[in-house]
Amino acid sequence: LGYCFDDAELKQIFSIASNNQDNKITFEEFFAFWQTSGNFKISDTKKLELFRNALQLFRQYDLDNSGNITIDEYRKLSASANWGLSDDQLQAMLNKVDTDKEGTVSFTEFVSWLNWGL
Repeated sequence: LGYCFDDAELKQIFSIASNNQDNKITFEEFFAFWQTSGNFKISDTKKLELFRNALQLFRQYDLDNSGNITIDEYRKLSASANWGLSDDQLQAMLNKVDTDKEGTVSFTEFVSWLNWGL
């Protein structure tokens, strides 16, 4: 999002933003905190909403919540959606998005592929 927090800031954010103090912040908790904070460089709420939509879409593909989309996850989605694509076709599609050539698609690569201007 254009801002890196130090450890003290992260602790403070978690203490303020996590409504149930479970050491996790949901997007809704973060968004509520973000709207009242002047420490962020993103001032465009439309961009943050696009980010949220991209993250929700990414999570549909990232079946194991690892933060990366693997070929196995892509294959499962293809089968469930009846895309009718071969393994070679799926691998070629994944390779186009996998710009760092690590064999998986990260959220950053996914957003770049979407080209939503985030």
